[in-house]
Amino acid sequence: MPTSIDTKKAADALVRLALALALAAALGALWQHGRSGLRLEVEAAHPAGATWRAQTTAHGLDADAVRRLTPPAAASVHARWSGVMRVDPAGTWTLRLRGDGRARLRIDGRPLLETGAAGHEARVGLPAGWVPIEIEWDVPAGVKQLRLRRAIDAGPFADLDPSTLFQQPQGGAALALHGLLAVVSALLPWTSLAAAIVLALGVIAGARGAAWGIAPAAFGAWFRGWRGRAALALLATLVVAWGVALRGEALIHSFWETHEWRWSEPLRPLLVSLKPDTMRWPAQVPYVGGDPYAYLYYGRHLRDFYEERVREPLFVYATHLGLLATDDNSVGVGLASAFFSALTVLGVFLVGRQAFSPGVGLLAALGFALDREVIALSIEGWRDDAFACGLIFFAWGALRFHARGRFSDALILGLAGGAAWLTRITSLTFLVPGLLLLAFVPRRAAQAGRGQRLGIAVLLCVAL
Repeated sequence: MPTSIDTKKAADALVRLALALALAAALGALWQHGRSGLRLEVEAAHPAGATWRAQTTAHGLDADAVRRLTPPAAASVHARWSGVMRVDPAGTWTLRLRGDGRARLRIDGRPLLETGAAGHEARVGLPAGWVPIEIEWDVPAGVKQLRLRRAIDAGPFADLDPSTLFQQPQGGAALALHGLLAVVSALLPWTSLAAAIVLALGVIAGARGAAWGIAPAAFGAWFRGWRGRAALALLATLVVAWGVALRGEALIHSFWETHEWRWSEPLRPLLVSLKPDTMRWPAQVPYVGGDPYAYLYYGRHLRDFYEERVREPLFVYATHLGLLATDDNSVGVGLASAFFSALTVLGVFLVGRQAFSPGVGLLAALGFALDREVIALSIEGWRDDAFACGLIFFAWGALRFHARGRFSDALILGLAGGAAWLTRITSLTFLVPGLLLLAFVPRRAAQAGRGQRLGIAVLLCVAL
């Protein structure tokens, strides 16, 4: 029977290996971006006349990638892959192009194949080395497929090897590094699965009192010391950044035909590459009615933060800033709500870390960052995201104040409570009970000056 120390060491080693492989894969993906795979550009036209342009890196002729980049309600779509292909070995290549719609293939700048013409096969002699390749596709409506296969010297037909397609020629060292990153990417899921199994078995055994079990408190040791704190900060930053990117992509993608704005064009390629394949957003109705329309009206005519016409001014002022950032485009109200939703991701992490452990905070924040319904609602211009943001940061401040009772905790508590109150006056339903609990249910170890600091938090909340 293994000992507790052996189990903990095994789990610790597997988790560290999984984290190291994940970090290597992430850095490798950043290095590979713009190098491996072909450059895919999609241009779509809307019936009203707007034009959508997006680009990403595609490994092979990926029709699904075209579908992911194509916005809803597009009238016509044109896709173009371009880059270089590593030919090895040299010989006579037979290329076969099949698919829906009209597609054209160019090798080394020469037109070689075109679907819809008399034939879909062509033979060409290719020397060893790098050869420019380009495929254009007029994408039809409905189900869309496109496939390019090759046979060398009368051999069997096979799909093009994605590892031979790049955006620019690569040297020998770069090719070796690409191969190494492929091995790392293949090992990562298996290592993560092994670590998860060992951790689950260890925690279950620990809960039952087995000697070889792992106590939940042992997870906190992974985030101690400066290395652990740096790793925790990096992971939390990545989770929050991913949440920001997903909300930005949903905002740009959903309102492209009616609310194009100056920052959407340069941001679109990066944001699309970070979106999971399963996330697609329908075309949204513009902000023409309901509360978002009212926020837009008051945001455009706002003269002062505490204007007498606006009872709960925080989200209205955020809409005003969103309009300034988007050159008075109505998408500014969606930008404001998406900002608060992304900020709530950070708040979820902080509450989970304060109440339970850093690992719980990271998992909770990741779940909130990736939740499809949360993302879909975050761009519609409602103030619910601002309200949730104020609530989660007030909860974080309350937990900190109950645990430590410092002056900085009182400031966080007061600022978060005031922000929630400025978003919805009904915030009093949790502000008053929360402050009363902190006043009359202190922590076990009393601290001098705790009441005065709580009074500072209340005064700051009321003053805002």
